[in-house]
Amino acid sequence: MIALETLFGLLNPFKTYAKAEFTKLFESIYCCVNSLHTCQFTTYAYTLESPLTKYTPAPILALTMQYLPQVATKIVDCSIFADLYTAVCGIRISAGEFLKAGDRIHVLERYMNTREGISRKDDTLPDRFLNEGRENDIQRKTVPLEKMLDKYYRLRGYDANGIPTVDTLKMLGIQF
Repeated sequence: MIALETLFGLLNPFKTYAKAEFTKLFESIYCCVNSLHTCQFTTYAYTLESPLTKYTPAPILALTMQYLPQVATKIVDCSIFADLYTAVCGIRISAGEFLKAGDRIHVLERYMNTREGISRKDDTLPDRFLNEGRENDIQRKTVPLEKMLDKYYRLRGYDANGIPTVDTLKMLGIQF
């Protein structure tokens, strides 16, 4: 989220709204980009290059991303990566299929990790982020991680403990 928050100024770093949606989206994109063995750091350059995102005035794009994440995540364009996959493998896939492959990779990795004992207790941040707050922040805000995890787990199709549900595994064609 640091690029969307700090570099581009498209998401408010102090609000939790839209974080789960964009975390899920970019995790899925990164899973596939890494599988293509191309540079992950080019992702923002390519995904934010569509005419819709490129020519929309930054304040309007930021408002859309912050307050309408269900819409904004649909305008992030990963078709260049789907085209790259098609060029390399000879198998034509759409941008939607590319993202679904990313979902599948991410959920499969999570499922494998949960079988080894990983769960919600492991999805955390250093204690100082959760309890101390920043000294230069008058309100000494901390990260409301639990609230964000709940929403993220729902979007990913995990149970409250961060374990992929049987329905999610079936939907993605993952045998359990």
